[in-house]
Amino acid sequence: MKKSLIAHGSYVVDGGLLSNFPLWLFEEPEAKGPLLPVVGFQMVGRPNPKGHRITGPFTMFYAMFETMLSAHDERYIEKNNRVRTIKIPTLGVRTTDFHLSEAQSESLYTSGLSAGTAFF
Repeated sequence: MKKSLIAHGSYVVDGGLLSNFPLWLFEEPEAKGPLLPVVGFQMVGRPNPKGHRITGPFTMFYAMFETMLSAHDERYIEKNNRVRTIKIPTLGVRTTDFHLSEAQSESLYTSGLSAGTAFF
């Protein structure tokens, strides 16, 4: 007889369609909050914000969707989770900047350490 390959448990998948900051996944509805303390880490600070170049309906939809998602997350955090969110300044570094200098890496580490220390 074949054994099932499906494991029992929970899976969290980063899709980012509903929210890029889904702290509510870790809450128990009956408890009206998390059973264990849950702290979120939010990277803040956009490097050189640029407007979207709109060239047709698809780029317009993309720009609108990105704006709605960003606004939804900010509203959710400010309304429900500001007290349990550590906001870490990114110092102008993007999440896709893979070739950081040692100085940039150290600065980001210090930024996160300072934000965490101030929070706790």
